[in-house]
Amino acid sequence: MKRQRNLLFCVLLIVSTTMTIYAKPAVPKKHLKEISKLILGSSKGIERIESLLLILYDLAEQSSHGSYSNNQRTELDAEFQGILAMIDPTVNRVGFNGLSMLDSAGEVVLIELRREVLEFYCVDITQAGLNLDGSLNIKQFPDAIIAFDRVEAAVRKIKGVDLQFTDYINTLSRYLRNIKPILDKEVRQGLEIMEASKEGAEIITSGLNRAIELMDQLIGGTYSAQQRRIMDAEFQETLSECDYKANGVYYGMGMIDSTDIVVIDTGKEILEFPCFDLTSEGLGVNVSLSIETPQDAQAAYPYVVDALQSAEEAIATLDDYIDTLSQYMQTKGNKKIRQLRNRHKRSPYLND
Repeated sequence: MKRQRNLLFCVLLIVSTTMTIYAKPAVPKKHLKEISKLILGSSKGIERIESLLLILYDLAEQSSHGSYSNNQRTELDAEFQGILAMIDPTVNRVGFNGLSMLDSAGEVVLIELRREVLEFYCVDITQAGLNLDGSLNIKQFPDAIIAFDRVEAAVRKIKGVDLQFTDYINTLSRYLRNIKPILDKEVRQGLEIMEASKEGAEIITSGLNRAIELMDQLIGGTYSAQQRRIMDAEFQETLSECDYKANGVYYGMGMIDSTDIVVIDTGKEILEFPCFDLTSEGLGVNVSLSIETPQDAQAAYPYVVDALQSAEEAIATLDDYIDTLSQYMQTKGNKKIRQLRNRHKRSPYLND
């Protein structure tokens, strides 16, 4: 059963570690402003934690993929540990009036209004909540691989939490004029994911084109058994890279590794964007394809051609998605410019 955080704003009474918010129907704004400070403070804390995690992500990626000596990895780990140690103090500093929504997953902040009850769920983005314990390090290559996977999962979690609190702020904006909705953040992140997914799809397309070149060479040429094995090894590596490029193109997230649907709320409408599965399984090239003989290459040919067509269609559709969101952002920008111009026209200092 979920624990409830009880905030009695009418008398601001704190009982133990739990509080309940009851906003009287006649005067709800006072209490909404109080909870808005808590949520806005938590949102700023989430952004700080996200920036720390992205630094950890880059350090772990360097140590797990780069060619570094033990001394160099030790230096990277020293910076890694320093950033890791900043997470809990950052979480503890944010919030309002000694309260935090970032260290207690499962608790709920409630606001009871006349016609509805607003529920705001707390999260745990402490080191423990993000599964980034103190034993995590990047001193050695195997440890760096483990750290990279854990940090990548933490980045995915924090980005989801960021959107969760964006929704909370958008909900509060319906009741408070001084709280501006930040739906654009959701649109901008969606745009970044689409652009990264398109880039990943283009890399996959390039690899599939290379696979077709290898098949054409083997079918039309005369090669020794050793040369065919070398060509087949490159062919296999090219197909296996589909999975590597499709998975997690944007800090562990993307639109080319599943057939899910990305939903973006622009404030005026709900936009739905179907994803694409450009993994080897999704493209149908995870079967035992080989080009060691001309017969094998001819048998593999239709699979790779179909895969290439699917990848190219995904790129074209992602282009349409990017255009849709770019036009939305441009329209928002033009509207703000018009508002500023109209404001200047009404200014008494410009009428002389």
